Amino acid sequence: MSSVNNIGLVSPPISTLERYGKFADVGSVTPPLGLCYIASVLEKEGYSVSIVDAEVLKFSMEETVDKVLSYNPKIVGITSTMTTFHSAIDLGRNLRKAKSDLYLMLGGPYVSALKTKALDDSFDFGVFGEGEYTVLELIKFLEEINTKSIQEIDGLIYKKDGQFKLNKPREYIECLDTLPYPARHLLPDMKLYRPNAQCYKKLPVTTLITGRGCPYNCIFCDHSTFGKKYRTHSAEYVVNEIQILTEQYGIKEIWIVDDTFTIDKSRVIKICEMIIKRGIDVSWSCCGRVNNISPEMLQKMRSAGCWMIAYGIETGNQEIMEYIKKGITIEQVKEGIKWTKEAGILAKGYFMIGHPTDTLKTIDETISFAKSLPLDYALFLINSPLPNTELFEICKSIGKLDYTDLSKFSAWNAVYEPPAVSKKQLEAKHREAYRSFYLRPSYVCRQLRNIDNVDDLWRHINALVTLLRL
Repeated sequence: MSSVNNIGLVSPPISTLERYGKFADVGSVTPPLGLCYIASVLEKEGYSVSIVDAEVLKFSMEETVDKVLSYNPKIVGITSTMTTFHSAIDLGRNLRKAKSDLYLMLGGPYVSALKTKALDDSFDFGVFGEGEYTVLELIKFLEEINTKSIQEIDGLIYKKDGQFKLNKPREYIECLDTLPYPARHLLPDMKLYRPNAQCYKKLPVTTLITGRGCPYNCIFCDHSTFGKKYRTHSAEYVVNEIQILTEQYGIKEIWIVDDTFTIDKSRVIKICEMIIKRGIDVSWSCCGRVNNISPEMLQKMRSAGCWMIAYGIETGNQEIMEYIKKGITIEQVKEGIKWTKEAGILAKGYFMIGHPTDTLKTIDETISFAKSLPLDYALFLINSPLPNTELFEICKSIGKLDYTDLSKFSAWNAVYEPPAVSKKQLEAKHREAYRSFYLRPSYVCRQLRNIDNVDDLWRHINALVTLLRL
């Protein structure tokens, strides 16, 4: 057996209250697919891999450490996001204290964005960008079966003489079909996972990634993990994976979590036609852009089981739309939502308040615009700029940005004050947006008519309780 044959991959412990604050009851807990992809590549090479998803199991820090060490791993990789990085760092320190001879590595979007700044002395390695083959090459290096030196492993951060050294970025995987399907069999019971209350109608439900990268230029997006080039799995790969999920895992609904599933119309139509031809009984939802849909594609999506599309709308003011480089117009939003509804698909809109040039007037325009559209759901987020984005640099120079504690960065906390709106006003407008959108009598009546099963009823009740707390 090789010296590092046992590899542990961990999603660190964090509660839904920490992640979602006052929206905890309707927040999502979804499978760590990034870890599952890494695990599948390692398993294909013959390694023994375990995944501990401490969040979905609701583990404490002590329980997480005990569970990870119960697999007797030689190397442990921990994933981290902006929300979970403090827990990931704490977990690394606790694992190091409990077992000093472990190799510890930190990866995920947080490391991809901040590189060496993300690591502390508990860790031996960091992984940035797409991690599958960086991790594989690192393990082979540690086994001394890799002809590459550690400086030649692209996408790796390593420690030398007490300092972290940054290797060059790894080239993105061009043909995603070369990746084996994610190792979901290493996860806890799939029934423990669920998206937020607005993203499913049937249980059990799970997530699916069909493409990586986003070619658009929104100033608030971080492209450091998957890049700007849009790369996809083939239609055959996607539909085969859907079939595996329905037949082997009993999944009834899928949430496609690509940044923008609808970019390649011909591919989307081919996926839909294959689902229909194979007679796969599954409902699904996805994210799209209003400027790359068509009535024909939407009709095909509906026939193949799509029940909802979420669109990034961001603002109701065209000048702000251009400022954030969204690349769409107010008229395209109106037309896209109209086409979606005409196809019999529910429409969800994502909005952001607290843009650098926002005023109380423009925020009111956004709220009014959301209510003017025939949306079934709306999500109002407070601008919380991500490091390594154009927006982050703008917010450091315009208005007030407190980035001393990045663990407070979330779409529910006002960590940034635009010049024309105070933190108190921003938080008040955030509450007003939800109340005024969801508590309209016409909206409530429309939603009651849409309830068609028990799961639907309970998720609406949870959403209502959360709204009343606001």
